[in-house]
Amino acid sequence: MIAGNKKRDSKIDLYDIFSESSDPVLTAVEVGDELGISQQAAHSRLSNAHESGDIERKKVGSRAVVWWLPDQDSESA
Repeated sequence: MIAGNKKRDSKIDLYDIFSESSDPVLTAVEVGDELGISQQAAHSRLSNAHESGDIERKKVGSRAVVWWLPDQDSESA
């Protein structure tokens, strides 16, 4: 698999996890559990997706961060 496809697949994996979740926000631990990877690896994927504008984030404590998909309606407005 070439690097470009791997990056795209990571975004698809993240999109699927968030789309299928009943929770509006997820933590890196939850994403890691779903993907079968460590919290650190999940955080790295989430950070990359955030830098690309694919995922939003908010720090909710001294060390806690929650992540969510951007609202599609507000993006198209």
